[in-house]
Amino acid sequence: MDYYSYTGYTATYILDVKVVDERVVAIYFSNGGSLHTGYNNEGYYYKGGYLTAQTYNGYIVALTTTVSVSIPYAQNPYIPGTYLYHTNKYVIKIE
Repeated sequence: MDYYSYTGYTATYILDVKVVDERVVAIYFSNGGSLHTGYNNEGYYYKGGYLTAQTYNGYIVALTTTVSVSIPYAQNPYIPGTYLYHTNKYVIKIE
């Protein structure tokens, strides 16, 4: 998995993911943490995860997707009751 932060930081990791109906619905980190679809206590938004097949000579050689996770960091001063978010992008390749 390639990670791209809003700060410009990038890194590559080997992680476990959960796939349901051709979509990555959870990313598991080595420290026991995870990012996932559905309800979470952290208030982040999980978007994407739909897999696309990469083929070679008619064979699927990899599946790829992009997941964006938006994390609230401050209240929006222009729209009361809303938040400003940092968005991190995870490019996932399953081989």
